[in-house]
Amino acid sequence: MKDTFKQAAGTPGAFENHEQAFRSGYPAQRSFKSQYPKWNNDLDKRLRTDYGSDYDRDRAFIRHAYEYRYDSSDRSAKPDESRDRV
Repeated sequence: MKDTFKQAAGTPGAFENHEQAFRSGYPAQRSFKSQYPKWNNDLDKRLRTDYGSDYDRDRAFIRHAYEYRYDSSDRSAKPDESRDRV
């Protein structure tokens, strides 16, 4: 419920404020998931180079989108519960 209020108010947690990061993380997953099945330092360096100057600000959102699992059979998104910390 707390996040809903943030989104309605347009605060920094709102999706629109991080849309570029989400739009970067998901295609990165599609491109690199076979090479980098889990987020690691090598992937982090590669995405940092490709993303640009706001990478540090958006890193958590890029990672969230990268680690989200999409079930192609029912098109529902599921968080990756096996996420390891780097």
